[in-house]
Amino acid sequence: MERDESALANEMRQVLEGLMKTSYDLSKVIAILGLVQLSCGAWVAYTTLFATFGLGVVDALLVQNTLKYLLQFGQVSPYLGYNALKDFFPTMAMKPNLQCSNLACLERQVL
Repeated sequence: MERDESALANEMRQVLEGLMKTSYDLSKVIAILGLVQLSCGAWVAYTTLFATFGLGVVDALLVQNTLKYLLQFGQVSPYLGYNALKDFFPTMAMKPNLQCSNLACLERQVL
């Protein structure tokens, strides 16, 4: 089979080479950001060495939201949950409960 040397084939070859180079460079950037997340997470885990496992997960989510805010990547959610049955991450704004019967709770909810 001979190599196609037409102008269209050459242009397609150049476009594909450019895409491959871009995806390779992008993968390096993603790897670097992943290392930043890992190192921040490792630092938090080291500083909370005597904490329980659950605290480490909460810390990881906190680091992720902090990096989202600092790198302006995505939307920082005030509340993030996880529904394992539907593999769904609900996000919502937390609001005070105005019908709470606890006076101390109502005092803390004043905006």
